[in-house]
Amino acid sequence: MTINAQGYFNQLQTQLSDKYCVLPNDDGQLVLSEKPEPESPKQTVRFTFSGTALAVKLDKFQAPLFHFLENKGHPWSKRCDFVVFHCRRNAVRAYCIEFKTARTNIPVDKVIPQLNAGHHWCESLHNTIRNYTASKRRLQVSKYLFTASLDPSAVLDPTGRYLLKDTSIRHYNFDEVDRMDLDDMENDHVYTVS
Repeated sequence: MTINAQGYFNQLQTQLSDKYCVLPNDDGQLVLSEKPEPESPKQTVRFTFSGTALAVKLDKFQAPLFHFLENKGHPWSKRCDFVVFHCRRNAVRAYCIEFKTARTNIPVDKVIPQLNAGHHWCESLHNTIRNYTASKRRLQVSKYLFTASLDPSAVLDPTGRYLLKDTSIRHYNFDEVDRMDLDDMENDHVYTVS
């Protein structure tokens, strides 16, 4: 049975573990913080939004993402830093986000599988909810890389916005997205999970 967007978002919120969820702060901003590498400074991005939003911090724990599957070296052992769910205008969007603080040499070959794993995690979560609750709703998924790179042009396509090796991944510098509205997050490559 088809459910409206807000109903689907409410199901997500009640079914996700509080241990992984990042909820909006008292100012109504969704604040994502991560220390991508041990020697790097902590990075914080604040999003404004209309509608409702929450984030899941996928890499919060070292425990396996799927506790019944072997985690060493398998594709599902990779994960992106955050998945933001945003409900607005009768649509539910999922933004898979990876933080990298490297000022030079962005590790693109590590980023791509992490963001692909985030996309597959969204599909798995969506299918689990659909199969167990019989609630259907389309989920729009897009992938983003946020960096502190001084000159990311070597890894970007001619537009300067997408990764050259995977043009479904939109690149932003941290200062570009801090205090951005979720509706203003650009990505020409949106996957629909039904």
